[in-house]
Amino acid sequence: MEIGSGMGDVVSLPCFLGFHNVVGFEADPFLADVANRKVEELFARKGVVRNEVFPCERSFRPDVLVQVNCVYGNGLCDKIGYLERLKQWYALAGKPAYYVLEVIDDSFLGEHADYPEFLRVNANDIARAFPDSFIRMIPTYSYPANKSSKTIYVIEDSRCRRTLGHLYIIRHSREGGNLYA
Repeated sequence: MEIGSGMGDVVSLPCFLGFHNVVGFEADPFLADVANRKVEELFARKGVVRNEVFPCERSFRPDVLVQVNCVYGNGLCDKIGYLERLKQWYALAGKPAYYVLEVIDDSFLGEHADYPEFLRVNANDIARAFPDSFIRMIPTYSYPANKSSKTIYVIEDSRCRRTLGHLYIIRHSREGGNLYA
């Protein structure tokens, strides 16, 4: 399940990999239509992207929740509220085994109208928000070579631990967190 499917690039990946039960949510009707046409043309699948605002009613519990290249600070004014929203969406998705989340990294110090400082987070923020999880971090963009600095976190329910290759791993429990390479 993907929140914020945009034009369907990310939701296309599990289709390409052969996953059968793929669904995306996109609030913008134009983008949802573009995404659905793309997925249908590439993979002959109809209606993969729903023109709905998440959270919404659904009749499934995903194994993977993906939220990349979309930062939603609407109605928020601080980092605590932003992190609470991310945790709430994870919970509303049924606490899937994997949460693939891309955020603006707090190492980005430039001015940006869409990325106020409270939307910029770091590994410790994510580890505190998702205690008792295994967390991998993958830097994706770096300022000033890019317009911002972003990091993808793969947040794995500790009950579903699997090896996903050599990435940075944060093991965080309520007693404290450590960063391992």
